[in-house]
Amino acid sequence: MNSERIDELIKNKNATSSSYKILSDAGITFVIRGSIIELADNYRIDVKLINTSDKLPLYSSFENVEDISQLGKAVGILAKRVRDFIYVKVLHYDSDLRNWWTEESINYEALKKFQLAKDQIFRMIPADNYLMEAIKLDSTFVSPRIWLIPKLVRTNPEEAKKQYAVLKTLFANANPFEREMIDYAGAFIKKDLLGQAYHLRNAIDYSPGDLILIYNLADVLKSLCNYQEALETLQPCLKIKWGFPPTYGLAAACYIKLNKINEAKNILVESLSLPTRYINNFALLSVIYWRLGELENSKKYENLALGYFSELKVPIENVYKLLSDFYSDLGLYDKALEKINESIKIKPDESLFLARKAEIFFRKGDYVESKIECLKAIKSSEPAPRAYLVLGQIYDKEGNSKLAIENYKSFYAADSFSCDAVKLKQRLNSKSAVINN
Repeated sequence: MNSERIDELIKNKNATSSSYKILSDAGITFVIRGSIIELADNYRIDVKLINTSDKLPLYSSFENVEDISQLGKAVGILAKRVRDFIYVKVLHYDSDLRNWWTEESINYEALKKFQLAKDQIFRMIPADNYLMEAIKLDSTFVSPRIWLIPKLVRTNPEEAKKQYAVLKTLFANANPFEREMIDYAGAFIKKDLLGQAYHLRNAIDYSPGDLILIYNLADVLKSLCNYQEALETLQPCLKIKWGFPPTYGLAAACYIKLNKINEAKNILVESLSLPTRYINNFALLSVIYWRLGELENSKKYENLALGYFSELKVPIENVYKLLSDFYSDLGLYDKALEKINESIKIKPDESLFLARKAEIFFRKGDYVESKIECLKAIKSSEPAPRAYLVLGQIYDKEGNSKLAIENYKSFYAADSFSCDAVKLKQRLNSKSAVINN
């Protein structure tokens, strides 16, 4: 068919079923139909995006203008809306987000920003700007606020509480999925891991197969020390080789806790084929190769991790702390001490580093050195909670129940929801030493 005939059919406002079929057969998927109506005191411009295969409108919108001179601007606004719709629903449709927005009220420009945020996150790039833009475009859009909260809890707790306060005002008009996610956000702010798991499971009931929810549930289960359940939960992501790199680090960490080192290595090697580099995976892989005696590979991936962290301007002391954590998890305590000492050289008074060193000594069975590091850590203006836990364990071993419980209470006051806190409460309550009294 020649281009003149196609152009004639597209412009024909009285297009018939047969003309739509002709356009569809010619490879034209969509047609935009528009009209301008002169009303009593203004003009109305209508636009529809029609699918030529079934003749049904996919999208429609309108603008009213008071003066004919404003028509050009109105057409530009409508054209952008159509482009945003096509971007979101056609060109870049993302099944991962299918339940994270409401069809009836969506602002497609806001959803486009939300989708761009998800794309950034998958590439391990901060996405706060897109999430905030989505909120500015649609203040009732629940999902961007929920996605902001985990980072805000770490970087700006007061802002996290403000965002949650807004979410609570949206709760009444939210759908069941959104309500569960609002409650999840509240549990996240309170660091209530059991609450997070509960609401994520409920949300999955409303959004079956949602890989974003599945990953987050597995991450919470791992934090609760339910490593086998976390791996089983994560299987839908792993089976389709989901493109979110931390998925593989999470699976590897669970395998390590279950003493399945080769499985941990294999899943991390698999992640190397992903288009996005995730530096934590390289760091963990370097530690696993050390454990397996493959020292050349270990050095290779440690250097890669250090180089990429440097590119991202991550403080080197935090990188050494991460490596120390991984070495300690694998029972390589001398290497763990070596790395945490590098962190302490840079920040001698950092309570987190001192508490990590204390915990490594404790795991080695060197309770004297462990106590020294614990006492240093709790003198900090912001003591790391785990220093109190380790110190309590030391006093327990010394038979000093009074000081043990005193330190356990200090730990529990700062962390009452983690795996260690739950286990500690169960153990002490079984001995009639109620720690929250």
